[in-house]
Amino acid sequence: MAEEQQQENSGKLKEKFEKNINKLNSLLGGSGSDDKLKADNKIKKSELTSIIDELFQEEREKKQLETKEKFKKLITNYREYLKLVREKEKELETLKSNKMKEYNKEAEDLFKTIQDDQVSQQEAIDGLAQAAGEGTSV
Repeated sequence: MAEEQQQENSGKLKEKFEKNINKLNSLLGGSGSDDKLKADNKIKKSELTSIIDELFQEEREKKQLETKEKFKKLITNYREYLKLVREKEKELETLKSNKMKEYNKEAEDLFKTIQDDQVSQQEAIDGLAQAAGEGTSV
């Protein structure tokens, strides 16, 4: 009984295989396509030149694509660099502006405590500059 089942499965498998081969033959153009599938498709010497030309063309195209991708990456990286520089310059300007505001506020607070008739603002600035200069010469 198991042998009968095995023969039946084998028959179904062979039938399905032949159906698929027939379908492939019809897709390949019908008559004579079975011979094409079985043929020993050797390359003729007269075809070698065009095959070699194709090979070199494919290599050139591959190299062109690689070069194109490298240029694309290089340009993208440069654009990212420019964007980063603009962002960092903007951050630096904001930082400088904030520090100048902070310094101006401290200077104005100091100058408010100095009586106008004793020391002018310019004299106070000159004194601070001189003190800063002496502090750095140590």
